[in-house]
Amino acid sequence: MGDPGDLFDKASERLRRMAVGACRYDTVKNRFRTQAPQLRDFLNPHTGDLVVQSTLQNETLADREKRLSQVQVIIDRNRKLSREVSTFGFVRPGKDLAPIEHIPAATAAEAEIFARDKLGVMADFAGNLQVGNKINASMARLHNLGFEKPQQVSLLSPEDFKKHFPPREHQELAHVPAAYVPGLDRIIVQDLPQWDRMEKDLQPLHRQNWFSTPSESHLIFHENGHRLHKMRLTNKQWNRLADQKPDEALSAIIKKEVGDYAASDFLELIAEMFAGMVNGKTYSPILMAHYFEKKGPLP
Repeated sequence: MGDPGDLFDKASERLRRMAVGACRYDTVKNRFRTQAPQLRDFLNPHTGDLVVQSTLQNETLADREKRLSQVQVIIDRNRKLSREVSTFGFVRPGKDLAPIEHIPAATAAEAEIFARDKLGVMADFAGNLQVGNKINASMARLHNLGFEKPQQVSLLSPEDFKKHFPPREHQELAHVPAAYVPGLDRIIVQDLPQWDRMEKDLQPLHRQNWFSTPSESHLIFHENGHRLHKMRLTNKQWNRLADQKPDEALSAIIKKEVGDYAASDFLELIAEMFAGMVNGKTYSPILMAHYFEKKGPLP
């Protein structure tokens, strides 16, 4: 059985409206200008039931963000347990880390302090509060799902972002929002206008079969997938996978199950599958065989 949230998000708008009620659906869509409301938009974190209509009509933006953060903690914990059962056949024993609820900061400096003190991540958000809050929310989700977080995250101007890539790649970087730099063990984020509308941009890219999920956390999950993958490989193994492309038959399977970008090479396949699994997706045995054979990050 698929993840309920994923099933809801893939359903037609007519079915989503039926599932939560037309009034609830229209309230969230119109009040918060959400193009495609997700299941978590309607959930009460304390009961698991649908939020009553009056609450949706009256809750402030701050109250909504707090409720969604609490809901996401619960969703991620359930996904972590489900992933362990599907991978190992049981929930692994061991010390369970206390969940971290992401509380949006009021300033970029506060966001950096939250990253350092709560998440254990050295972050430089270059004064950009909105991007800092988005990145912290993604890293808190990684923690709650049981994955190691990046040690360093830096927001860079387009000019400084390009310095980490050879000149022949500079033209292609105009719309690249983030990247993992193996030599520095750092995730770098490019200060682009689309970070303001990232969630809205990712949804059509997912529907067009480019990325494996429409989650706003997808980009950080993808880059952290590269980081965790690199930690399991030698430089020679990493470079070899970067140069290897799936054959035509495997590429067709990847495009059908994961997305077009994942078929670029085996490094992108692993990162896209990782981001998908973190967000509750499952893949066929043939793709999981490639994932484990190429030392994809374990849950």
